[in-house]
Amino acid sequence: MAELLLKWVNEEGRLGRAVTDLEHDFKNGYLLGELLYQYNQLPNFPRMQDKHSPDVEISNYCILEPVMRSLGIPFDAKTAQRIMDGKAGVASGVIYQLKVKFETMQRGCAPVSLRKMQEGVVPLPMMRERHAKPSYDAASHRVFEGRIRRLVPKANELLETRCLSRFSAEGQRQHE
Repeated sequence: MAELLLKWVNEEGRLGRAVTDLEHDFKNGYLLGELLYQYNQLPNFPRMQDKHSPDVEISNYCILEPVMRSLGIPFDAKTAQRIMDGKAGVASGVIYQLKVKFETMQRGCAPVSLRKMQEGVVPLPMMRERHAKPSYDAASHRVFEGRIRRLVPKANELLETRCLSRFSAEGQRQHE
């Protein structure tokens, strides 16, 4: 199934770069955002960044979460963390759910978009799967962001670990 998803992402997804490994290439959330943008579901895609730092990844997933919720795709902080960690099957599962949702939307209704159509963007309707509940959605988003910030290691801790790793390796070498 992974090969079929790779083929779909590379041929029909029209992403900015070729995808070779779903779990690795989708880690920072940028390509998920680009995929949603190509199918007219993420109008604020320019806010996303293609970098691999914890803060950028959290920001990218916080942008993605409301869209995934509105599409009816199960997407919580644990799912986002597992994608960031590159756990096998998690990113491909989310991509498969997106593929099914996009195919359903293409069959279901006529394309509509108020956004100026750009080359390569599929003119799917920007429709919500469910009615908006502003206070509930805002609270859900705050909970998602707080939970993902607790789950993902802080950038300073990662930098400290990287800097100290050469010293701990040297210390281990000297003890042997």
